[in-house]
Amino acid sequence: MLRSPLDLGKPGLAPRRPYSGVTGVIEIRGGIVGTIALNLSNHLAIAAASTMREEKIREVNTEVIDAIGEMVNIIAGQAKSELAAHQLSLGLPTVLKDRLHMVRFSGSPVVRVPLYSKWGPLTIDFSMILQPNRGQTVPAKVTVPVIR
Repeated sequence: MLRSPLDLGKPGLAPRRPYSGVTGVIEIRGGIVGTIALNLSNHLAIAAASTMREEKIREVNTEVIDAIGEMVNIIAGQAKSELAAHQLSLGLPTVLKDRLHMVRFSGSPVVRVPLYSKWGPLTIDFSMILQPNRGQTVPAKVTVPVIR
């Protein structure tokens, strides 16, 4: 979609501090409750939106906001399909663009997946909590989908 390969960095725990740049956030509900956040620098968000729309965009505007919302929606949609057994539904994406902003995650810990594009680094942060039904036992291990 972005016509740029992404290199995967080493996943780990995300630090609890404000984000900068542009952050798309979406919630997951169902057998798992969670939050997914896609964070990009302004430069990267503009470059990604320009590529997606096939036009030159010069500033963070409504086209950039819509593009980042669509990107986090696609990422969450992939997670939903990988975790189909949990009967998940997705909330509407929200995009934050203030200089510094906080994301409220549904659970803890928050896992960070760093990625590197030709325009610079970006991160996908997520937290997920298994919500067992009454009488259902919680498995000792839950497999987290691999982001490709």
